[in-house]
Amino acid sequence: MAAVGSVWRVVSGPAWPCGSAHQRAGGRLDETARRLSHEELAVATALAGEGHMVRSLGEARGGGRRPDLEVCGAAVEVKSWLPAGERGRLPTARSVLNKLIDASGQAGMVVLNAKGSGLRAGAARQGLALYSARRAAGADGGLRAVRVIGDGFDLTWSRRPVRDISPGVREAADRARRIVLGP
Repeated sequence: MAAVGSVWRVVSGPAWPCGSAHQRAGGRLDETARRLSHEELAVATALAGEGHMVRSLGEARGGGRRPDLEVCGAAVEVKSWLPAGERGRLPTARSVLNKLIDASGQAGMVVLNAKGSGLRAGAARQGLALYSARRAAGADGGLRAVRVIGDGFDLTWSRRPVRDISPGVREAADRARRIVLGP
């Protein structure tokens, strides 16, 4: 039976949902395909420090879009914001939504690096709710996992097919979406 839709669920702790159990010291970072930007390197180093096998991906031939990293065999896109001092205003829920829309065209998993940007955890949650509502409305968006690393917070969500969750959980998710987004 095909899933009708999906609901996002919080993953406890800063665990990246790769499906493998890791030891914190067992990770590795391989930058041989391409030198990573400072923002990408910060994320890749954090993931490798959690035990994941991380490798940079080379640029796409012909200038097409390609994910930045491969983490435990899965394609991962990294998005970040300018530091707060270089921006006219702090990132908002709409900023998070835009980053998620952009990333969904490149990989099924995304890490938003919000360190130093001024993004607040509440705006990150609201941005994911906006993305979820957009997807529920039929807009394209194939993200399976989202992680937002900011100043003082590290949030991770993964998408679960609706058929896998109980009606009570589905109703609670719909209620939460209405609270964040309005009727």
